[in-house]
Amino acid sequence: MEQLLAAASRLSSAAQAAHHPRGRETPTTSEGPAGKSHEHEQQQQQGDLVSRKALRVEDLHTEVIDSLSAPLTTPAVELARIWKEQVQEKIARESVVLSHRTSPLVQIMLEQKVRQLLETKFVRVETKVEDLRTMAEKYTACFNQWIDCNTHVNFTAVNKKLLGNLSAKDAWILTFFACCTSQRSKGDNLLQLGLVGCSTSGKSTLFESILMEGSHVTTNEPGVGRYNVGSNPVLMFHDIDIYSLVGGKDVEKIKTICRTEPTVAKVHSSTITLPPLYVFYSSNERLLDHDFDPVVPDSASGMDGKKPAFRWRKYPSQAVKLGRKRISPEHLLAVQMRFIEAFVRSRPPLDKKFLPRSGNFERTHGLLGLCKRVLGILDKYEQRDFHSPYMYLYALKGLCRFADLYSATMEDPEIKTEILNQVFKLVPPEQVDDITKDL
Repeated sequence: MEQLLAAASRLSSAAQAAHHPRGRETPTTSEGPAGKSHEHEQQQQQGDLVSRKALRVEDLHTEVIDSLSAPLTTPAVELARIWKEQVQEKIARESVVLSHRTSPLVQIMLEQKVRQLLETKFVRVETKVEDLRTMAEKYTACFNQWIDCNTHVNFTAVNKKLLGNLSAKDAWILTFFACCTSQRSKGDNLLQLGLVGCSTSGKSTLFESILMEGSHVTTNEPGVGRYNVGSNPVLMFHDIDIYSLVGGKDVEKIKTICRTEPTVAKVHSSTITLPPLYVFYSSNERLLDHDFDPVVPDSASGMDGKKPAFRWRKYPSQAVKLGRKRISPEHLLAVQMRFIEAFVRSRPPLDKKFLPRSGNFERTHGLLGLCKRVLGILDKYEQRDFHSPYMYLYALKGLCRFADLYSATMEDPEIKTEILNQVFKLVPPEQVDDITKDL
């Protein structure tokens, strides 16, 4: 009988220990060396991450915050302020010093409580996202319709030398694909990308959303964290005033980054040398001059058969404006020489059935959706047509890296053969193994 009672006591103690919150002080089942040994072992298992004092302070704050009431009509911002005052007043009754020291803890716990309150007041709808293949096919259709609408979209570059024999459009597409797939290499001699024009024309949907996963979006706000890029390969200037590229405080940095020259930036009480980065900007204003080719009126171009749908053919740069600091022509040209720019003067006619019904286009959709287009561009040119070998090396390296994903998703086993054909055509023999090691 005594043995059964002893066993029951041990089981009860074990159950109590299992259900007790970790890290809190619990009464031990024995007060002798065995109890102390158990407590010491428990502390070691927890790693002594939080002291008993800190846990008691947290318990006190939890008790105070749980006692707060939530008025139904008070806005969340105002409610957070009221709660903070109430908590500080109650804690100060216990200790003014404690109230002062624990102010950051109060802020964190109140933010959590407000967030939980809002979750009870607002529902969350889970939408059904279309499968990867469907989204990739839709992206391909939208991208091609947008990019090939020559009546609405124009591509230009001032530095024709760096284009080689490639058209500005083809160079822009290959560089865009490189931004999605490859880390940039120093001294690649590639022009960087601009995307400008009217709003609600598909710039964010088709391009920025694809780049966003690997981009550091900088701002014109003062501060030393603007260039804290981490491991992101793309530096994005989103929806900027185009003047900031030629007359802002970071012009010299932008010029050196575009050329992968050594660039030092301040980052939180220190300085770093930025790695080679792609540069991408979007704006409603033009950095470069654009000249549209005359076209024959047709229904696809949005013309009525009698007169053009657009009044103007030439669109000058908007980088220099009256009332702004004067910029020398040489300085402006130095910035313009570093970019290829796509200008959309009006929203291209996109088939709505190819736009996402739920969710947005993402990087993976862009990668899969561009593979065939990139292969088609590479097939048009020979090695001598590229001013920089990095133009086709970036593209082929990215294609090899994602060939398995494309083959499995799009059910196209011939993709690897197509890639290898371009590799053997363009890549020097000594570089083939490096380019195809992921294939």
